[in-house]
Amino acid sequence: MRELAPRRWIANGDALLLLGPPGLGMHAGMSQLVEEISNGGSGLSSLGKMLNLDDSEFWKGALIGAAAVLLLTNELMQSMIFQTGVKAKEALRSGVEMTKAAARPSRPRS
Repeated sequence: MRELAPRRWIANGDALLLLGPPGLGMHAGMSQLVEEISNGGSGLSSLGKMLNLDDSEFWKGALIGAAAVLLLTNELMQSMIFQTGVKAKEALRSGVEMTKAAARPSRPRS
């Protein structure tokens, strides 16, 4: 929200994409947002009404989105995830081999 306030996104020609389920009034909210900005406002009031910042589901989604951004853009996190995946694959392969060995019939000694 604070990044939207200076309205650099308008000067840069950046797009503002608002997603939500049908029936939330996004169309009417966008009209209010455009009107507020064209009258010299920051648009935060209209945006805050559209996003319903008191909704716990909004904050859950924002938190999940922030976590996804961190995981997908941080090189250290990417490396850790990759290493965990490699270790999991090795553990699975080892477990499969141990299961195969245990399932083989033992041959009688002569």
